Amino acid sequence: TALTLDNDHFAPGHGGVGNKEDLADALTYINELRSGVLEALEAGKSVDQIKADLTLSNYSGWGQYDAWREMNIDGMASYLQNAGLVN
Repeated sequence: TALTLDNDHFAPGHGGVGNKEDLADALTYINELRSGVLEALEAGKSVDQIKADLTLSNYSGWGQYDAWREMNIDGMASYLQNAGLVN
């Protein structure tokens, strides 16, 4: 993974430049988002229900949390469904 690369800086597509700890946090967020959305879809929840239930509140202090949380859920649900990863 990117964590194994010999670098000190992390430049995401959105937000400011960070360090390896920021990269680890971003990867954790993506993994929690993915598992939460997948579990909910497999339980038969709609994307609107997932948006209401999956708060990802550990990240509520992040910049753009309120603006991007639902959009991230939409994107992950779309990805998982289109990739055939939802049973």
